[in-house]
Amino acid sequence: MKVKSKIRIGLLFLLFIIILLAASGSYYINMLADESRDILKDNYNTLQYTKNMIDALDETDRQSAFNKFETNLIKQESNITEKGEEEATKLLRHVYEEYKGSGDSNAAAKLRGTILRVQELNMKAIVTKNNEITEKTRRAFAYISILGTFCFLLSFTFVINFPRWVANPITDFTEAIKGILRKDYSTRIMINSKDEFGDMAVAFNQMATQLDAWEHSNLAQVLFEKSRIETIINNMQDAVIGLDEGKTILFVNPLAENLLAKKEDELKGKYAPDV
Repeated sequence: MKVKSKIRIGLLFLLFIIILLAASGSYYINMLADESRDILKDNYNTLQYTKNMIDALDETDRQSAFNKFETNLIKQESNITEKGEEEATKLLRHVYEEYKGSGDSNAAAKLRGTILRVQELNMKAIVTKNNEITEKTRRAFAYISILGTFCFLLSFTFVINFPRWVANPITDFTEAIKGILRKDYSTRIMINSKDEFGDMAVAFNQMATQLDAWEHSNLAQVLFEKSRIETIINNMQDAVIGLDEGKTILFVNPLAENLLAKKEDELKGKYAPDV
């Protein structure tokens, strides 16, 4: 895998972490919002309908009261959401019809009690749903906290290790190049990856090997030639004094040492006419 691909995967990993956290948070927030909305939509509407029916019983205009009561009762019959609410609403309809026929106080009291029964069912449902939402909120917070901690650890590990993975080979190459500049041709880079860094390490090691071989071959050749020339000069039957272009003594053979009555170390680097 190329370095560019690895960097792209690393960035996609961080993006995935961000999306995962955002998606999980959004999911739980929307879930809790939907359930809260259901409470308002179902139970709160029933409480409003029953309140309007109780208010209608207190009105003095009988016809207006019946119209108002009937309207809210029809709405309630279309808003059955809780267990037992359907039976209570049917009973409410039955008692209301009796009340319309008699209109006495006993029927009114019975009707009011039936309304309160429907209200109580929905009040209990609100309390139960509220407790459920509270519990779900705690669980959601726990899930998000665990997920957030896990994602943080993954991201922290990635942030610590990923730059090191990129920087370490660069550091190795820098030190190896400095070694070559010091003519330490035994320097090698040990990178076994199959990416660009690995290719560069292979090329660098091949170059260092060739430089090392060239350096040793040239040095050996120079030393051999120097030794051969020294042997020839030292075995000549004539005194030999080697000079540079400035007539400075470079070397002398044993016969020249005897002729001048001085050792080679005393003569090297001196101006020949003065000697």
